[in-house]
Amino acid sequence: MTLGITFLLLLMWVIWTVDTFYSRIDLFSHGFLWSSPFNQAAFRWEDISTIWRGTYQASSDSHPEGVGEIDTIKVKQQNGSLFELSTFTQLNEHERARICDTIESYFVATHLPALLEGYQRGEILNFDPLFVSRDGLWNKGDFLPWSQVETIEIGPEQIVIRREGRTSDWYRTWVPRQPNACLLNAVVEIVYKASR
Repeated sequence: MTLGITFLLLLMWVIWTVDTFYSRIDLFSHGFLWSSPFNQAAFRWEDISTIWRGTYQASSDSHPEGVGEIDTIKVKQQNGSLFELSTFTQLNEHERARICDTIESYFVATHLPALLEGYQRGEILNFDPLFVSRDGLWNKGDFLPWSQVETIEIGPEQIVIRREGRTSDWYRTWVPRQPNACLLNAVVEIVYKASR
């Protein structure tokens, strides 16, 4: 019995390894196609609802809290299907970075116009747990008007928002923990500059 379970687990690991290692991604103007020896899925830019860039690494005795690997991406479609480009693929970090950057840029180009139209109509833009409106920002019920925003920094690893006259951060999170950080960055660049 133990030998059978061990063999089954080993077989599952081999299948997963082969499927992950020999997968490929083809990028197109309307989306991307992910294929592997055992699977295939198409992701159209307009059908993607959420992107997370990088992996978050909780603190432990051996390393501090932070970004584990920035050149990975997880993509979720509106129908719930997921795609993840991880460090387990045969791609090197530069190829992964190029693919992640391309996915983010097409995602932003596709979704930014509708978000900006909604913003102009007075809609509240949801970047849960952060919300953006014409009046300012919300984080867990705490409101920060645009006139009181001192700085907004959306870097490759962290997002930091500071209230004018305060030394502590009003909002701080790691990019891998922020859904659609690339889209938030694009919105904030336009909206925050316009409010100044």
